[in-house]
Amino acid sequence: MTKRLILLVCAILLAGCAAKLVPDDYAGPTAVVRDSNANYVSGGFFKSDRAEIYSMTAVDGKGIPNAFSSTSSASEGLGMGMRLKNEERRVMIKPMKVKLFALIYYPAPISTLFNKTYATEKTVNFHPVAGQKYVVRGKLGDSGSDVWIETAGGKRVTQ
Repeated sequence: MTKRLILLVCAILLAGCAAKLVPDDYAGPTAVVRDSNANYVSGGFFKSDRAEIYSMTAVDGKGIPNAFSSTSSASEGLGMGMRLKNEERRVMIKPMKVKLFALIYYPAPISTLFNKTYATEKTVNFHPVAGQKYVVRGKLGDSGSDVWIETAGGKRVTQ
């Protein structure tokens, strides 16, 4: 499980350098989708920081910049410390398949070997509404893990 989790995180970080969702010359309506995080814990001097990160990592099969790649880049050189960075991106108003991923993130991958971690990933159908703001949210834990998209007001819009 741990090797699979590390490989999955590496794949997501590498995918973060990919597709542009809205062309520069696009003048049509858009919506905004923002990644989120929760339960940040500072590890102090001897332990790794950690946080739950909820992110949209791909749209219609194409990897996109996401909170995992941004946090990893911002945390480079900090050892077991981290700077959380959430991505916010405009999306065109059209039905799409989006990949969502949630993970208890440790900036030092070795920390996943010695700490309890949870992860979940799923692909959902998403049809944004013009002018709306959305947030990727989720839950991670012993009683189950899930990730979804909701409006900024808290109404869940994906399964």
